Amino acid sequence: MYKGAIQEKRFEYKGFPCVVVMQALGFRTGYVGIPKGHKLFNVDYCEIDVSCHGSLTYSESYLVDQTDDDIWWIGFDCGHYMDGYDLEKAKELFAEYPDTIKQIDRTKENNIFGVYENPARSLEYVEENLKQIVEQIL
Repeated sequence: MYKGAIQEKRFEYKGFPCVVVMQALGFRTGYVGIPKGHKLFNVDYCEIDVSCHGSLTYSESYLVDQTDDDIWWIGFDCGHYMDGYDLEKAKELFAEYPDTIKQIDRTKENNIFGVYENPARSLEYVEENLKQIVEQIL
């Protein structure tokens, strides 16, 4: 079975759900849940003026591994040019998905991301960006 993304952490910050997701390619993405009734509910990320790593790249009602009703997710990714990749952490998180592990191993064997020697953006780094997004939308 293949799974392309998995929740690494979920927490609440000032009443907003925040989720960090590890992508099977070895980089993290971060999301803030906007509740129904908030002025940013159903607003496209291109229309939201917040500062975060690489800027917002996501806005949808669906988010992997989440079952919340009436939440609009906005988020960013750490898979930009010069961002690093953490394939070992990805293998750890996707241990129950053998087809995903095979894909991660192929990615590593082929050195697809070898050009980028920067470290991967950490869980703490993504968490801090999520808190900053919440502060900006308050």
